Order: sequence, then structure tokens, then C-alpha cells
Amino acid sequence: MKKSTLTFSQALENAKSAGLTIGEHCTELSGYPRTSENKPITGFNKYSDAVAFIAKNRLVKSNIHLFKRKNGWYSTFLYDLGSKYEPLTYHDYLKDLGDDYSIASLDYELLKEQVCYALNKKELYEAKEIISNFQDLEGYIISCEKENVIITRGGEYYQEFPKETMGYTEDVTTYIIGVMLDPNDFKSEEE
Repeated sequence: MKKSTLTFSQALENAKSAGLTIGEHCTELSGYPRTSENKPITGFNKYSDAVAFIAKNRLVKSNIHLFKRKNGWYSTFLYDLGSKYEPLTYHDYLKDLGDDYSIASLDYELLKEQVCYALNKKELYEAKEIISNFQDLEGYIISCEKENVIITRGGEYYQEFPKETMGYTEDVTTYIIGVMLDPNDFKSEEE
């Protein structure tokens, strides 16, 4: 199989000079690296930057992978979750958040239902609060709809999140996309 024209150390140096982070590959979920010679490279701004890194270094066996790190692990210790063929998206994040979270939408029929229900109960304050929350949400959605989405929890604003990302943290786990450098992809240091 064809190998890169670089040595492993040259590829690591290229990563450093590009401002990327060189990690330690954890083969167990304990968070400690075990004898793996593979090196995760992270810190890419976009998925296309990771693809470009592979092309620039003429890598054949090294691929783009999804890694995870738990809180309490040393910052460069990463557990490999396998190959990743696209950036992380807000859909991935929503799966981690759970059922109470969703993408904000301007559902005027639902607004009308909620306001009518509150008015039927003669809860004027509640009706005003529903309208105010909806107006706030409408403003958030309009201000960020090109690059980001608004996530709601129970119908109220929770946070703004990018449509595509190279990593995020939810609860105690950080997910990061990077390149897994395989030492078998490179010519030997003696060549």
C-alpha cells in the first residue's frame, strides 16, 4: 500500500505548526492512553480543514475520526469513536440533550392555542408571558438563522448552537472531530 512521503514526526510537526493539538489515543474508557502509537490531531475549524490536512500530508491510512473525552481526563487524552464522514451538527447535540429539547420554530398556531387557553382560564398575566416569550424567541431565530439554530427546552429559549461544528460538550463528555494519524501511513525515519 502507498505511504505518505513524510515521516510520522514530520506530520506531527506539520500539525504543530498549523496550530493543531496532538493528542494521546486512549484505547480504554478509563481515560488513560494504552500502548497505541496512533495520534489524534484536533483543533480544525471546519471539516474541510481536516480533509485538507489529510490531502496536504498525502495520508492514506489516516482518517477523520470522532473522539470523546470525559471531564476529569487530561485534556489531550481522547477515546476513538470511529470514522466520521461529516461534521457534527445540531442533530447530534439534540440527541445528547434529550426529549425536552428541540429546534425553535415560529409555530403561530401553537401560539394561538396557548394564548386562547390562558385567556379561557382568565389568566391574562400567563397570556402576556406566552406572547412575550414567543416574541423573544422570534427575535433570536431571525438574528441567527444563517449559521446557527436556536434550541429550546420546554418551548423556551435554551441556547444558540451552530448548524455544523467540529466539537461540543454536553454534560461531562466532549466530542471532537479530528484526524487519527496512523504511524503505518508514513515512511520510516531512516528512509
